[in-house]
Amino acid sequence: MTIPSPQSPQNPAPQNPAPQNPAPQNPAPQSSGSQSAGSQPAGPRAPRSGGSGGGLARGLQRVTASALGPYQSAVVRIGFAATYLFFLLRELPHRHELYGPDSPWHWDLARQLTEGNRAFSVLMWTDSTVWFEAVYALTLLSAAALMLGWRTRTMSVLFMVGVLSVQNRSIFMGDGGDNVVHLMAIYLVLTRCAQVWSLDARRAARNARRAAERLPPLRDIVGPVLWAPLGYVLVTATALGGLGGTWWLPALLWILWLSAAVWWVVDRYAPRSEVRTLLDVLANLAHNATLAVIMAEVCLIYATAGWYKIQGSRWQDGTALYYPLNLDYFTPWPALSDILGASGLMVMVLTYGTVIVQVAFPFTLFNRRVKNVLLVVMICEHAGIALLLGLPFFSMAMIAADAVFLPTAFLVWLGTRATLGRRRLLSRLPGRSRTPGKPGAPTRADGPDGPDGRSADGPTRDGHGGTEEPRLQGGGGGQYARRVSSETGRTQNPLAEPPAEPLQYDEGYGQPIGVGPHPLPWPDDERYDPELLAGGDRRNVGDAYRYWTREAIVADLDLRRHDFHVAVENWTHDFNIGSVVRTANAFLAKEIHIVGRRRWNRRGAMVTDRYQHVRHHSDTADLTAWATAEGLPIIGIDNLPGAVPLERTELPRRCVLLFGQEGPGLTEEAREHATTVCSIAQFGSTRSINAGAAAAIAMHAWIQRYADVPDRGRLPSHAWRRTSTTRKRLATK
Repeated sequence: MTIPSPQSPQNPAPQNPAPQNPAPQNPAPQSSGSQSAGSQPAGPRAPRSGGSGGGLARGLQRVTASALGPYQSAVVRIGFAATYLFFLLRELPHRHELYGPDSPWHWDLARQLTEGNRAFSVLMWTDSTVWFEAVYALTLLSAAALMLGWRTRTMSVLFMVGVLSVQNRSIFMGDGGDNVVHLMAIYLVLTRCAQVWSLDARRAARNARRAAERLPPLRDIVGPVLWAPLGYVLVTATALGGLGGTWWLPALLWILWLSAAVWWVVDRYAPRSEVRTLLDVLANLAHNATLAVIMAEVCLIYATAGWYKIQGSRWQDGTALYYPLNLDYFTPWPALSDILGASGLMVMVLTYGTVIVQVAFPFTLFNRRVKNVLLVVMICEHAGIALLLGLPFFSMAMIAADAVFLPTAFLVWLGTRATLGRRRLLSRLPGRSRTPGKPGAPTRADGPDGPDGRSADGPTRDGHGGTEEPRLQGGGGGQYARRVSSETGRTQNPLAEPPAEPLQYDEGYGQPIGVGPHPLPWPDDERYDPELLAGGDRRNVGDAYRYWTREAIVADLDLRRHDFHVAVENWTHDFNIGSVVRTANAFLAKEIHIVGRRRWNRRGAMVTDRYQHVRHHSDTADLTAWATAEGLPIIGIDNLPGAVPLERTELPRRCVLLFGQEGPGLTEEAREHATTVCSIAQFGSTRSINAGAAAAIAMHAWIQRYADVPDRGRLPSHAWRRTSTTRKRLATK
């Protein structure tokens, strides 16, 4: 099969492959005047666009091409939906006294208040007990569905309506956290918060796999079934004036309902049209703007709380915490409160520490490391409030709001750990036998890794459909256990950090590799490094580039680089990333893209990254935005269910090959952003191949299809002649 490259008037596909430019045949430097207008200069490439204009264009491209912070918005969605779900469940026995017909704040009083402040609540439509029960149950169910990410667009609207209705019915029943839930319920409606960790994302991935197999997407019946009755309710409520006294809420509900209808029609009849692209751009803009508002809201909450505390005399003298610890209403654990309140030093430290953290947090956003430290402190602070003061739902709401600032790498790691933990737990349940032929064992149709293509008994995946579970020597774990590599058999300390600079490939192993000092006379060429000519060249470079400066080597490689890019996810400092980078250098990839953490494990690269152009992307959405702007499809490599065999696939000439990590493989976000996912056929007993080896196989598949392969190895013929001459001159000395 052939994977089509995205083509557009802005990004036309190349009609004829460009010839590979050979390396210079003699050491004489190229003159800039001898180059054609279409050739690249012999030197490190300059960025495509510079100055403020280029940065503005890239920023605009990023905010329109993708919804930023997919993991952060997912955590906010899960956190606030879970907070209100647990609140409704806890108050289920007392719901009539709090918000129902038995409430001291009677329905008539609530109606008078809502008519005065023009608040919205569907509980004000009638004082029927049946209606109250229906609204309470609908709010509870919508919170559960939103937490799971099922039909998130619809459920977020129902969740907002339920939260506003219940809270505006009895506005005096709150602990401060209800105000945060009130605001976030409105904001979530405008976000694309189900890109990851949701049932919607799973359904979208299933449709993407069907599209890769040239199958039609699954028919969406649930969407219209939800949309039609909600439209009838909206029309009726608008006609009867039941949407409150404000203008923004009816307008928001109508825009959401109409946009859902338009989205469904376009998805069904014109999924690849410009209208569909426009809808995505508008949704991305709304999401990114709302995410910025959420961040600003959290900063405003902490700044306001901190600066108001500074003005209070009890906060100034360091005794403010003492008083709530001695109020019966805020002492669920009296003995614990007495112990803490008896220490004047502890009370003073916690009082001043609270003020310092709240005032300082908005300013720490300019320093990522300090911000992350304060995030941990604030989460611990709210956990302490939940325990000591008996305000669990206030604390849950604030922790969910703080989660918008959590780093993506940590969230991806947390999701991977949760997934592996779930699989290990399920594998220990009765009926989950792994023995073929027994109940619960996977069938041949399921594959060796269970029905979803993943291991059910817990070993970590190698990123390409199998596992590489390391073993520990000595029979036990502990901090002194030494890990045995599944590739080399060498022991290594699992807690040891990789060295700051990787070794050359020949340092400390066997005979020295390379060449000694260059015999006189030295070549008169600016590409040669005088220090290397005098002292010898032991670098990990081919013989054709001996004694050359690094800049000259990069400039020469830039003339001949291939049209494929290599991207690799970096969330856990995987040692295989260096191997992928080294292979990308060997096959002369145009650029290397590190997705995730900026710092990556360079040990296996053997310094080859110094001769490549390496870009960093904070997440897969950033990589996708860049690839879309360049007109490059993203081809994921992982042995996943629905993946197409690489052996029967014709890779595009211009593309990005995306690789996962040893263990989790491609993340869920990466699978969703990939144009297609290719698998590598295996025939032996092992469940996996090494991630670096899989990357080499995929890159070599591209080389076989498009590269101008020389007859005598990896160097052009002129390089062989030059290398032979150099060896003869060294041998005569």
